[in-house]
Amino acid sequence: MEKKKEKRKFFNIAVPRFIADNKYCYYSALIAGFIMIFVFFVYDMLPEPMGKGMTILRMDLYHQYGPLFAELYERIMQNKSLVYSWASGMGSSFLGNTLNYLSSPFAVIMLILGHRNMTEAIAGMILIKAAFSAGTFTWFIKKSLGRHDGSAAAFGLLYAFCGYFIAYYWNVMWLDAMYLYPVILYGIEKIINGKKATLYILSLALLMYATYYIGFMVCILSALYFLYYFFIKNKMSDKSRGFEDELSLSEAKSLPLGHNLLYNYRRLAGTKFFKAGVKFAVSSITAIMLAAAALLPLFFILRATSATNPDNNPFPEDYKSYYNVFHFLANHLAGADPTIRSSGENVLPNVYCGIITVMLVPLYLFSKKITSREKTLSVMFLTLFYFSFNLNKLNYIWHAFHFPNDLPYRFSFAYSFFILILAYKAFTRLYEFTPGQILGVGVGVMGFAVLVQEMGSKNVTDTVFWTTIVFVAVYVFVFWLIKNPVYNAKAMISLLVCCCATEVIVASTPNYEMNQAKVHFVEDLSDFQEVMAELGQIEDENGFYRMELSNWRTHMDPSWYFYNGISVFSSMAYQSLSHMQRLMGMDGNDINSYNYSPQTPVYNAMTALKYVAD
Repeated sequence: MEKKKEKRKFFNIAVPRFIADNKYCYYSALIAGFIMIFVFFVYDMLPEPMGKGMTILRMDLYHQYGPLFAELYERIMQNKSLVYSWASGMGSSFLGNTLNYLSSPFAVIMLILGHRNMTEAIAGMILIKAAFSAGTFTWFIKKSLGRHDGSAAAFGLLYAFCGYFIAYYWNVMWLDAMYLYPVILYGIEKIINGKKATLYILSLALLMYATYYIGFMVCILSALYFLYYFFIKNKMSDKSRGFEDELSLSEAKSLPLGHNLLYNYRRLAGTKFFKAGVKFAVSSITAIMLAAAALLPLFFILRATSATNPDNNPFPEDYKSYYNVFHFLANHLAGADPTIRSSGENVLPNVYCGIITVMLVPLYLFSKKITSREKTLSVMFLTLFYFSFNLNKLNYIWHAFHFPNDLPYRFSFAYSFFILILAYKAFTRLYEFTPGQILGVGVGVMGFAVLVQEMGSKNVTDTVFWTTIVFVAVYVFVFWLIKNPVYNAKAMISLLVCCCATEVIVASTPNYEMNQAKVHFVEDLSDFQEVMAELGQIEDENGFYRMELSNWRTHMDPSWYFYNGISVFSSMAYQSLSHMQRLMGMDGNDINSYNYSPQTPVYNAMTALKYVAD
């Protein structure tokens, strides 16, 4: 009894303390969740009579990911194979589709809501991932920068609803990277600071399992951040604890060549850089090995797909620039139109993450409390991001040695994370700057916005201009209030949270697109399932046949309705088969999709297609 009382006492004390110690992480996540609910309300996503029953589905989420989630649900409920599927593409690897699109930890939500409510389940996943992104960013500020207050929660909101999220929220599988990225980077910091690597290993392994594609980019980012953070904290020659040179450098030069090399190796091995670098490398390999159960099958599956075919995406021979600095900077203004397509004149990285960031980053560079070495390394890091976005060869490497067909700059969330951290460091040093200097920065940003409006920029409209002007004025005023000791500090920070949340709502809400009604997605699902049940009773249990729809609803109808079909739209599709099907009369792109349209009896017989439903 005494042990039970002690456990209960520990639980009653430890849990509330843990919640209190991280309360602003929860506040940020909760506000982000409410913002998403507000967006759902604006776009009539709430069920009748509160809304019109619209869905969050659009583009590939409507035609591809949504149906695949439905197929995953049916396979689990019916105890079907998760390795191979006869449903789409005349037969293909379902394991590949699972690991490419469906392996998020939050996919469990669909098991609760079911097939018919799959649209709500996907909306729930997106909402939760946005909330977690806000929470983990706030947590990173607490753990890395030692600040845990409402201001950290405000910047967490700006990260969760950065331009990357607004453009790609419907690519639900990529959002896992947003909330895991802050955890991975703090894990790297722990390694450099001589602490355990467990957090880094587990978070990177989880990311590689949830979204290996973005995980590839995060591996590059992790190596770069390791160098960035290490050289902020240390010098290359700094020695690890307990290491002493046995010989002076002059004495070492007199040694024979072999001994000299050994001495230099010992000197390198005795540095903090070597020790932390080895630990980081071993930890990274360990994380990848933990995810090997997913990565190894994917390696062999991808060899047969268009995604890894070098003929489709050869390495570029010449350098090419996509845009100039002016347009890049203009895309930081409040609510700049998101880039989704890779073609056209308005293809720019989705880098907007709050107009407050644009105001604070210059202050970061002028802060006297931040070392010149850190500023130099930060500018180098920003420059690398800029050229990675803008130069075709670097862009090719970042995207796993592949030019995306659409949805460019798929690692821009990491850029937003980085400049938000720089901006937050400047925010915590507002005391350094006079009201006149803060006003000067505000006037400078306004002046740039006026210049952008006058000269014109690709994704900047009049609405973007006026939103920028208004919020610059608001933040200048809020900064003045925060600096003024007359006003209650906590109240002013709460005002900052309200301003950031309002900016997110005002600037970003018009840039979503949710115009697909749920009724069009599920209206005939029950009828089709009844037909399938009747066919199951008629057909011999050992017989194999395919069926199709005469008019397709999505590009993956066989997955959505869960029948053995022909149509497919997936990066895991076999390219050679896609090409053959188009030559035989299918509506396809020769790469990763083809859709059935009524064919000749010869084609139907060749493909074992027995039924065509209207």
